[in-house]
Amino acid sequence: MPLIHTTSESANWHDVLDLWSRITNWPIHKPPARELDHCLRMFAIALWSEKDWLSAQYPDKKIQIEEFMSESETLSIVADLANTAKHRFLTRNRRSTAEQTPFRGQVSVSGGATRQLHFVKLADGRVIEIMEVLRGALDALESFRLQLRASALAAGEH
Repeated sequence: MPLIHTTSESANWHDVLDLWSRITNWPIHKPPARELDHCLRMFAIALWSEKDWLSAQYPDKKIQIEEFMSESETLSIVADLANTAKHRFLTRNRRSTAEQTPFRGQVSVSGGATRQLHFVKLADGRVIEIMEVLRGALDALESFRLQLRASALAAGEH
């Protein structure tokens, strides 16, 4: 079995969902802060990579996919985070107005599990916790994936 399953159109999406499960179940697994932060970065990269996987799956919809990704505030933030994680600095124009902030916080749940809170600040002054951004991006992309699939099925594709 290959490491990267290019024959499965949903392989990357399954990776996205697996990472999200690990992230959202942090109170159960209680990973060290560094490991959870790593999962957050890898989730952003995998989620943003879904754009390319969808473009490969629906080549005639590349423009629609790119437009959707650019118009989504949360996906634009994820794009900037993912590209920063991959390249250390953004090597292209920003897609969002979000900037990482030095603001920190910590949340604790019963059983002693804690996690760091990370925030981004938008040009309009809003400050958003990273989990809210990631959840919004995941929901937006999941809905869009279903729309693409329904459109393809209606057209007799796949």
